Amino acid sequence: AQVNYVLVPSDPCLAPPPAVVQPVVLPLVAGTCETDPAQPLIIDACETRSLTCNKGPPFSLGTTAVSCITPLPDGDETQVNLDVVVSDTEAPVIDDKCQEVTKHIKVCQRQPLSFDVPAVTDNCPGAGEAVCSPAPGSVFRLGRTEVKCTATDASGNVAQSNFSVNTVCEGVQPPRRRIRRNF
Repeated sequence: AQVNYVLVPSDPCLAPPPAVVQPVVLPLVAGTCETDPAQPLIIDACETRSLTCNKGPPFSLGTTAVSCITPLPDGDETQVNLDVVVSDTEAPVIDDKCQEVTKHIKVCQRQPLSFDVPAVTDNCPGAGEAVCSPAPGSVFRLGRTEVKCTATDASGNVAQSNFSVNTVCEGVQPPRRRIRRNF
């Protein structure tokens, strides 16, 4: 299938356009893993020209070789080969619905506790899972402990999120602070 593009003038310009243009970088539409079908291919040219190419959008992640033909002012044609590069630069999202997890324990000492690791979503496949420190099953002290979670997607983009695990000993009230008042 042939796809028609328009060469957009750029500064500085190259006339006629070079036989190999490297690379044309296209962004993803935010929140998706697709390029914008209306995104123009910007190639150094001195005037607006039409391009007829063997491949068109949407382009997948990675590099796609595209071969195009463009007419010249003298009526001849020239071939333009280019690589369309699409990369994911959007970080995954860690679900941080729970800002604090409270665990009630009966034996008032440090002990292993479990909690659900937050879910991870991403605009492209390969979101992976969150890795938390301390991890579920780690020994937690009484009181509040901050848990840091990190997720890395297939493109190497990183997201971080924190929440607290509050360990409370059942039947024991936390010590009260005495406030001294000077009169």
